[in-house]
Amino acid sequence: MKIFLKTVVVLFVFLGANKLFAFGGLKLINTQIIDMDSVETVNIIYSSTNIVLLESNDNNLILKEFMTRNSHFANIEKSHGVLTISKKIRPLFIITRTEIHIPKMFAGNLLVNLKSGNLTSNYNMNHRSIKLSVSSGNMNVSSVSSENIMVNVSSGNIKIYNCQGNVNVVNKSGNITIDNFSGDGMFEKKSGNISLNINDINGDLFLSTKSGIINLKVSDNISFIFDADVRSGNIRIPNMRTQVNTKTQHIIGSDPIYTIFAKIGSGNINIK
Repeated sequence: MKIFLKTVVVLFVFLGANKLFAFGGLKLINTQIIDMDSVETVNIIYSSTNIVLLESNDNNLILKEFMTRNSHFANIEKSHGVLTISKKIRPLFIITRTEIHIPKMFAGNLLVNLKSGNLTSNYNMNHRSIKLSVSSGNMNVSSVSSENIMVNVSSGNIKIYNCQGNVNVVNKSGNITIDNFSGDGMFEKKSGNISLNINDINGDLFLSTKSGIINLKVSDNISFIFDADVRSGNIRIPNMRTQVNTKTQHIIGSDPIYTIFAKIGSGNINIK
């Protein structure tokens, strides 16, 4: 009996309760077509699922819910210019995937709050403001552009392939990887690495992690002041003969206007 109980516990740990009891494959269970007339904000709130954001082929928002069993559809409310799609009850022993097709013409505010699961975006997100939050799971975004971008992950990795605008990216545990970045803002981590490929800057950048590595790849045509602080580790900058192991302020390019601040408690800062 003890051996049997131990086996069940191990299965729960490695497979998870949902996968253990969710017999069968994912099937499209629910489709909703939502008129976007007068909608200024799309607010998506889920307790547990994998969310995929896609582009709609018309002017309507399309919600598709895939499940291993027919249960707990999302609630849809539209009031005072806010469209809210939410599922706050976590279905037991069910695997789910939620596809939300956003109209290309929608340029308002986009808010996504996911407690558990992965968030993937496969369209060019170009909105007035964007706020993406995942408590436990990974975030993978193809393209994002906005004057106000807020990204928050408590436990998981953040990957953005194209990013343009003013950003505020916070990740408590996991890695931040941003390719093709143009803009300004803040990247903050408690533990993990920050990798940033910078095409252009139009304001100051702030990068910090208590423990990890900051890797910066900067286009040759960018001029900036590099202000770095490492308590335990090294700073590597092109054209410097020696490594710096404390603080440094270094001018890269000519006549810089903006500053890139980088701070690490324990780790290295590298500029390529």
